[in-house]
Amino acid sequence: MKTIFRLVGIGVAAVGLALGGGFTAQAGEQASGTVKVPYESSGVVIGSANLNGPNAPTVFCVTLLASHPYVPALEVAQTCKTITAGTVTTRFDHSGCGKYATLATAKVNGTTTFYKQSSFVAICG
Repeated sequence: MKTIFRLVGIGVAAVGLALGGGFTAQAGEQASGTVKVPYESSGVVIGSANLNGPNAPTVFCVTLLASHPYVPALEVAQTCKTITAGTVTTRFDHSGCGKYATLATAKVNGTTTFYKQSSFVAICG
């Protein structure tokens, strides 16, 4: 009787490893998408990015970065949505001139699967 339980236990452990390996492979896949260079419309800087799909439910964040001469780029606006595919847009009200870039990141189960930044562009409003 003990032998039967040991065999069943080994079988359950093997199935668990096989299933766990399958889920790990899915989470490790890289997402793809496009990031648009920010533009200005009526005094608002707009940045957007597209996540190609379908994907597992993904936290997709689009961030507007402002260039600064003395420190790394500053985050001025961010929008995050949980999607499987689609476009996310963020906006920043600004005055004067600045250099802006769009940064997009996608995370599945806490693992980054997509990270892309546009080039900086000068925008005066």
